[in-house]
Amino acid sequence: MLRLYENEELSGAWDESSFGVNARMGYKEAIKGLYNALAHKEGVIMFGGRIGAFGNPGLLLLNYPMIPEDLKKGFRENDREKREEKVLYRKLEQESGVFEALGESGKTFLSLSIKGIGKDGEPRWWLNPLMQNIYNAGWYTTKELMQWAKNEGPIIKR
Repeated sequence: MLRLYENEELSGAWDESSFGVNARMGYKEAIKGLYNALAHKEGVIMFGGRIGAFGNPGLLLLNYPMIPEDLKKGFRENDREKREEKVLYRKLEQESGVFEALGESGKTFLSLSIKGIGKDGEPRWWLNPLMQNIYNAGWYTTKELMQWAKNEGPIIKR
């Protein structure tokens, strides 16, 4: 059961197949409106903004006709920019040769991807390696990842 804590007015939770909302009585009309929006295919389910590289976004449940046009325009522009950014990052990853070099050297990781571009214009990679007793997790450049493939550089714990 989804419980409300003492100071909470509204709470929600979700997993891969469902979501639930619990609210105090004062929110009954808002929940009913949201239910009707979803039932009439006017509901929007989306993630909110992410704070930092690892922040978890909140789940937003919205009634599309009630969203002001300037916000809709902003959402669309932000979505377009983020999609273009991801395409660029995947392209840079493929062109870098990092995955091939690490694979050939037997390096393994839980995650490795470009998460941004540094002030120097170079891609910033987030690495979460396996065997963290001998390798450091963190932010690295393409050059540092290529050094790791040769058992050199700052990723190796000294």
